Amino acid sequence: MRDHEIIRRLRQEKNISLGSFAHHVHVSRRTVRMYEDGMSARIDIADRIEEMFEQSVTTPIDLLKPLLMETKQLPSYKKGQGDTEGLQKEVFSLLQNIGYSIIPMDRCPFEALSKEKEQILLTCVQEYNKKLAEKAHFISSISKITKKHAVVFTDKDLGKKNLGGTPIIGKKELKKLHDPEDVFTLILERITSE
Repeated sequence: MRDHEIIRRLRQEKNISLGSFAHHVHVSRRTVRMYEDGMSARIDIADRIEEMFEQSVTTPIDLLKPLLMETKQLPSYKKGQGDTEGLQKEVFSLLQNIGYSIIPMDRCPFEALSKEKEQILLTCVQEYNKKLAEKAHFISSISKITKKHAVVFTDKDLGKKNLGGTPIIGKKELKKLHDPEDVFTLILERITSE
């Protein structure tokens, strides 16, 4: 059964009108019909749909399936692109030295997948600025849907251990870690930290 069929079936079984459904997920009735006909929903809306039905209605995404081959190559950077790219390069190099393979991602809200054996991390690198909290919240939604852990690496050590449910690790902290298990343990500790 496909996602849209599950949504239609659950809405009908629970006797929820199109209007009530649309109101709860903050979309129009027409949009609800389009979801039930197979149109994909944005992550935040899919999250609200699952919250409404109190169960998963989305199919997890296999992030590695579209990749033809794994790469350890870092993305290329051009001079003058700014500090963010330099921070990304430094974080990716540190992760590689710890033992992760880095798979750069284009056109994604996260910069790379960090892979060690079967463990895959949605990896964001973001300078400490106004976008940090927004990016952390957004990647948290993707993490729930893909059922993969997410982490944001930043240039400063923050007082907070997570933002929007996404663990935050400062560059200085990352430099002190020596193997993938250290990174993963820190991520697990920070998922529930306030």
